[in-house]
Amino acid sequence: MVSHMPIDLRMDAGLGHCVVVDRLGNTLPFSKGILATSILATGIETPRAYEVARTIQDRLVREQTDRIDSDALTLVTAQQIEQLVSKEIADSYMLWRKARRIGRPIIISTLGSSGVGKSTLATRLALRLGINRVVTTDAIREVLRTVIPASVLPELHVSSYEAIESDPSIELSIDVDKLRVSSTSGLDFPVTMPDSARDAPISGRWDPIQELIDNDALLDYFQ
Repeated sequence: MVSHMPIDLRMDAGLGHCVVVDRLGNTLPFSKGILATSILATGIETPRAYEVARTIQDRLVREQTDRIDSDALTLVTAQQIEQLVSKEIADSYMLWRKARRIGRPIIISTLGSSGVGKSTLATRLALRLGINRVVTTDAIREVLRTVIPASVLPELHVSSYEAIESDPSIELSIDVDKLRVSSTSGLDFPVTMPDSARDAPISGRWDPIQELIDNDALLDYFQ
């Protein structure tokens, strides 16, 4: 019988039946591919991630390990990253694994004008970070169109390109201090947003995910 399982997910013949045990006691066969994918969240190149995963796999084979808990595997992985890449990347890996254990949804927003590659970036970022849902602005606009009529916000009911072509002179302004949105076409209405979201552009903090990773104390608080 010929196996058609992807090579990255196959059990290595020399590894035997090594399983990884998570905090709930569930077990899964050790996978070099899955481990490499988790390492990609640090931002290192794919070949280096697989090099680290292959080194760990070789170590498990050499030590004849048939069972390892997920926390121990995380520590071993961080040690190998520090040896093969850098301590900075190893620290990022540990903090990201800690963030994953918070148990709260991780939401990343990518902003930019139409056609600059937001969806492409979001898809690649989701792959690296293990995020399984990507919502495009098209989907969000479709939902908003069901509750906001065209008479209130006509720009919402056409594509961005059509809105620009219909009147390129229209400018949209967002006043984060007064929490109001206005346009040169005469629209003016209040909006609400969390203080953290409002303070971020004012203070120039444009990387909330890095802030989450850097804020080790915050991660400890949520655990």
